[in-house]
Amino acid sequence: MLPVGETIPETPHAVSVSLPTWQDNVGYEEGDPAVVSKMKGGYPRFVFHPLIKQLFQYCLDRFGKENESLLVLNSRQATAECRAFMKCRIKEPAYIHLVELVATSNVQSVYSFSTPKIYIILFPSVYAKVAKEFWQHTGTGITSRFAEYCLIQLDVFYVLPKQLEPATGSKSQSFKKEERSQNLSRQHLESSKVASIFVEERFGRNLDMKTEVEHVKTALKRRIAGVLGDAEDSTDVVDDGNDNESLRDEKVNQDHVFLFPSGMQAIYFSHKVAVALYPGLKSVQYGFPYTDTLKIQEKFGSGAHFFGHGSLKDLKSLEKLLETEKISSLYCEFPSNPLLESPPLERLWELSQLYKFILVVDETIGNIVNINILNYCHLVVSSLTKVFSGDSNVMGGSLVVNPNSNLANILFEKIQELYQDDLWHEDVLFLERNSRHFKYRIGVINNNAEQLCDILVKHPKVKQLYYPKYTSRELYERFANGDKKGYGGLFSVVLHSPEQAKKFYDLLPIYKGPSLGTNFTLACPYTILAHYTELEWAEKYGVSPWLIRISIGMEDAEWLINSFITALDNI
Repeated sequence: MLPVGETIPETPHAVSVSLPTWQDNVGYEEGDPAVVSKMKGGYPRFVFHPLIKQLFQYCLDRFGKENESLLVLNSRQATAECRAFMKCRIKEPAYIHLVELVATSNVQSVYSFSTPKIYIILFPSVYAKVAKEFWQHTGTGITSRFAEYCLIQLDVFYVLPKQLEPATGSKSQSFKKEERSQNLSRQHLESSKVASIFVEERFGRNLDMKTEVEHVKTALKRRIAGVLGDAEDSTDVVDDGNDNESLRDEKVNQDHVFLFPSGMQAIYFSHKVAVALYPGLKSVQYGFPYTDTLKIQEKFGSGAHFFGHGSLKDLKSLEKLLETEKISSLYCEFPSNPLLESPPLERLWELSQLYKFILVVDETIGNIVNINILNYCHLVVSSLTKVFSGDSNVMGGSLVVNPNSNLANILFEKIQELYQDDLWHEDVLFLERNSRHFKYRIGVINNNAEQLCDILVKHPKVKQLYYPKYTSRELYERFANGDKKGYGGLFSVVLHSPEQAKKFYDLLPIYKGPSLGTNFTLACPYTILAHYTELEWAEKYGVSPWLIRISIGMEDAEWLINSFITALDNI
């Protein structure tokens, strides 16, 4: 078990952080110095990465005034939107200014492949919390690899949070069929141990960033479109040029896929499209969602109607609302996070046709291998940070347009008008490389999670298990891909008392921290992390303060089962 504050995995660009006890999570939420001072990272939308903080400081020293703070965002448009958001939220005069800096270097090296712009927004420090809301909700912040590259280009001495040996030649790079499961489970962290700059591997065995990044993006889009399967070789195969059987629809291809630096930015962008097409109209959130999806709808545009139970009663209330009020869009997750509920997608699709609103579905938890939902919505959004990547070392997001929908033409037109490709080159390379075997990985994870949940659901110390096989199963299976139904790797568990929940969490011999969809098993006390300031509100919608969310990885199934049962037996 990693100590509190260590990155998960142990790599400079990790997207999770170790919070191994229940009290560590409470301490993080309350800003306890005993916890916060030890944190070497965190989930990037909530915690500024050390490299990003170093770039912030460089820009602040150069452009800031006394008592000012700043953010660096990934586009000029994002800084303008952040300024508008802040002025709307603070409702008082404030000098908020924007700066664009070209990151150039006098020293040319093999690592100099681009001359990026740094988009800076500066504001009085008293409003830093409001600016951080924008960073968190929209996902438009820069990534740690972008920050690192800019520091190099600006000839700034910087310090990495952790230096590790390159992964070149490591055993985990072997993906022979019979070795995959073992290498990606027991040595899952080894597969993520990459140095900040490993020129030989990146520019040699992988791809030349200058000439091949667009080719990589095309391969990535084809994989997301569901027409490119797993690679046979993990070291140099990006796209074999052959179409596999589509996981979505035969009409879907890479032209229907749009890439983003984070899954939340994909959701934020879809909301911008809806607001642009239907100005002045509210949206609808159906079912209890991941926290920032709702925050985007509430804080941007005209607000939202929230049907947080996603129940039959909520469906009837929605139908009644639509009879009297036009809406711009409806958001739901398939299945939802953290309750793993599947919405009545067929009925929601019928309502979207009847009342002409945009139906947006987040498939992050279900993923395209397990489910096929595109023909029952207008837009599908997903966080590529999660199981699509698996290695927990890069952020990314996607949006897929249903080409068969009644709104396809106007959506394409508006998306192409508003869209900017802000995905950083290095992040593209990692997303493509990590996802080359995602179909295989999902199969292993599906199997592990189902075996474990089949035991936990019958355990006397488990009060409630949330997992698609046992939670609105019929609705989920209507959209399952193929005869072999996979239920994904995520489930949530509630025990009979708060004391049991805390003890069980502390005893689990697995990695514990934010995020999900990792190749290794990862747990968190979800409600504490996501809704600490609104626990009673979340509980009204069936989300217990003592809920523990588990993302199952690729470890040996027998080891996982024994670990969970032993932890339960010892509380």
